[in-house]
Amino acid sequence: MLDTTAVTLETSVIPMIPQPQSLRTLPAPVPALSVISTPEPADVLEQAIRAYVPAPGHAPADSKKFRRFASQLLEWTASAPLGRTMPEHSPRELVHCQILGTSMRSIVLRLRYRHARTGQVMRVVVKHFRRRDSLHNSGGFGLARELAAARHFSALTDGALPGYYTHSESLRAIVLEDSSASFADPVPLARALASDDSVVRRSGFRALTEFYAALGGIPVDADAALAFRRELASLDSRSPFPGGAASFSLASRGAAKLFPESAPAGETDPYTQLRFAFKRIAQPAFLARATLANDELARAFAATRGADYMVSTGDFNPENVLCSPSSLGFASAVSSPAVPARGVDAEGSGFVHRGMLFAEVMLGFPSSPAYPGYRVERERDMAPLYLALWGSRDLDADLALDITLCTLMIACTLIELYGRSERAALLPVLCSEAADFMQALLAIALEDVPGESGAEPGNAASVSSADEVVSEALLSEMADAEGTEASAEHPELSLPDLSLPELSLPEIESQSLSAEYRATLMPVIEEAISRLRTLEV
Repeated sequence: MLDTTAVTLETSVIPMIPQPQSLRTLPAPVPALSVISTPEPADVLEQAIRAYVPAPGHAPADSKKFRRFASQLLEWTASAPLGRTMPEHSPRELVHCQILGTSMRSIVLRLRYRHARTGQVMRVVVKHFRRRDSLHNSGGFGLARELAAARHFSALTDGALPGYYTHSESLRAIVLEDSSASFADPVPLARALASDDSVVRRSGFRALTEFYAALGGIPVDADAALAFRRELASLDSRSPFPGGAASFSLASRGAAKLFPESAPAGETDPYTQLRFAFKRIAQPAFLARATLANDELARAFAATRGADYMVSTGDFNPENVLCSPSSLGFASAVSSPAVPARGVDAEGSGFVHRGMLFAEVMLGFPSSPAYPGYRVERERDMAPLYLALWGSRDLDADLALDITLCTLMIACTLIELYGRSERAALLPVLCSEAADFMQALLAIALEDVPGESGAEPGNAASVSSADEVVSEALLSEMADAEGTEASAEHPELSLPDLSLPELSLPEIESQSLSAEYRATLMPVIEEAISRLRTLEV
């Protein structure tokens, strides 16, 4: 989590003091003069170290090792190309340094330079990734994904992602635009989403949907999207799905803990079924490395299931999305115009199912360190979020089942991440919330397919009255938001054609779910819901 609190280190005016001399050589008194003195980079760094308070789990900055490496970063950025304002080797002075983070994953500095001749000021963020393989391992939150995303997507997101300036392979570092420079007084969206003021909270949620809509506006078959995947493929020769969701294996490990007695027992055991279903969500066929050699094949896949995928950073923490106080309804001493929300990084970027973002928000951002401090009103917030992610698409059975699986993936990922940490105490509440949300979605999926056994009263798939309210809201709220009259009955949904002809495996992968696959998967999901409700840490 990045600290967006600015530290002001202004240059000082120092009077000129004559050097000690003998009385015989001391010159005659002259009028007092003053010069603008720019502190040395080492002094600027020391002031930043003294001001830095590490977040929980972050390393201290007051060490010889940190000073030595931070000095290398400053020396590199002092002459690195920073756009047209400060090209390579331009005369520049470091006038500000703020340490934003010293996590086990990266070191992040915010720097402010002033051009020595023109006086123009430029603010940048430099990030060093600690893992030695971070440039060639695209599976998680390393340099590879951030570099490729910043190069290919920053200019296409209306400023949602920071711009790219340069990087160093030897230092495993990248220089990005400082997103906070867009605002006179930046505020993380997390502050608005946790506010007791309903007006501020609604403004923050609206800014969040605009942020997601900007990211989701990049088609997965666009030239930039293909270029992004090609760059990841060249950086990581072992990735079978370059550009797919980061850290996919965490969900599989969590599923093994949810079904410990069957991981793995065979092709039809619950763990194997869930792992296949998770893989279908996180690594769809149109992202396979094989499709990179054939643009038309990739575009054909993108035209079917690709519509459910979007570019996203891998970190769903709303602390990493900034906006102006005025646009959120906060009072501010500094006048700041309403501007679009901006992310502070592109870590873990890739193509994710839109259901992952939908479920993450509806569950109250459980992946964020501040969970459960956010106030998400599901009945009111789900409709605008759905419209921002899918537009006018109907919530049909396939999509409802996909979002159900996305919710289960989030729960399983956090079971793996939090199971042995101090946040383990949050898992029962989180898993219960996930089970409730999955039950409502599963009811829609079952109701949309006549003849499914789960739709009968008394079956494990039947929903409680509370779940029915949520399920009804998923449909009626969307009808209201589109300007149509909400009916007491479910609106008609477009049904997928489940009678598929003989197709190759990639073609089947890109089509709607088969009735056979659905019938096999439903009991597994129902059992997973039951186990989430009774999870013991």
